[in-house]
Order: sequence, then C-alpha cells, then structure tokens
Amino acid sequence: MLITKTPLVIPTDFQWLGMLIMIGVFGFAAQALLTMGLQRETAGRGSIAIYTQIVFATILERIFFQTEPSLLSITGTLIIVSSALYVAITKRRTATTKAVGKLSGVPEGALEAGLLDGHLEAQAEDRNTIDSKVTR
Repeated sequence: MLITKTPLVIPTDFQWLGMLIMIGVFGFAAQALLTMGLQRETAGRGSIAIYTQIVFATILERIFFQTEPSLLSITGTLIIVSSALYVAITKRRTATTKAVGKLSGVPEGALEAGLLDGHLEAQAEDRNTIDSKVTR
C-alpha cells in the first residue's frame, strides 16, 4: 500500500464487517481441518487432495462470478482430476496386493514389546542392585 499509494479502506457497513469476520472464521476452520487431514494421510495423497482446491475454485468461480474459464484452466483442471484418480486407483490396487510394513510371522504387538523388554529388565536389575547396596 505504501508503494502503490493505495489508501487504507476500513469497512463501515456492518454487512461488510460480518463478511470479513466470517472469512476469518471459515479460513481458520479450513486450515485446522486441512492440518488434521494431512496428519492422517500420507504426504503424496494429501498433496493431491490439496490440488483439488483448484477444481473447486474453478467451479465456484463459474457459479458466483459467471466467468468462463480459459482453455488452459480447463486443461489444468482435467490434469489434476486425472492425476488424483490415478493415485486413488493405484493406491487401492497396491494395498490389496501386498501388505506394506508387515513382518511375516511376527505377532502384532511383538515389535513394541520387544523394544521395551530389554530396557525394562535392565532398569529392574539396576534397581535391585541399588536396593541391595542400600540395605547392606
């Protein structure tokens, strides 16, 4: 604003002020939901879901502003949709053909218990040694 010498405009109508507050509330909710979604999904699939925002922006632009998307926008939207479908289909196919991250012949909770068993036993031995020295 300083460079372009554009004046600061403060909304005086309550309708505009309400809309600005709603933009903030919905923006915060969208960011929180996006963060929770990315925590629950892999980075590749999560980023594909983020790219679909462009598709929704194109649709909403057409509905609310009655603008005609350019050929380049339509091409980009089709590329995004086809890539998202490809990732979804190949992910489902690979999930059914192989078990990812599973060790054959190892029970479900054995890895976690195995990591802690030696550590807990060493701590118990240390306590017994200290207790026996203290009681002497």
